[in-house]
Amino acid sequence: MPHYPHFYDRNGRLKEPGQLDRSIGAYLDYLPYTNGVIRKMVTAIRQNSHDSAIIILMGDHGVRYSAPGDPGHLHDFENLNAVFFPDGDYHLWYDSITGVNQFRVILSKVFRQDIPLLRDSTVFLTDNGF
Repeated sequence: MPHYPHFYDRNGRLKEPGQLDRSIGAYLDYLPYTNGVIRKMVTAIRQNSHDSAIIILMGDHGVRYSAPGDPGHLHDFENLNAVFFPDGDYHLWYDSITGVNQFRVILSKVFRQDIPLLRDSTVFLTDNGF
């Protein structure tokens, strides 16, 4: 979620096969349902772990839809990246962290290690027809 196919509408109603499409409208309509599922999942994890679990929500890419006139790939790197630390201590966290360092920071924090950080970066893969 929220990758295509967008099986549900914003109210969680299952769509018929003929209603599935790859449009930005279908994507945006799917997001409220997706957000609700994520909220329920996070709430369940917190309740069942008695707020002792580190929770990581991490997307693999951002929105890949371009509106007419957009230069394309404008939002590809706006990934979902949210972390919950039970102790509320985010002093090692920083706004520009990428997946390159996210787990280094978490593992250093949890296991009191000093894992060195790498240069934060992203890689854009194109479709080579493979």
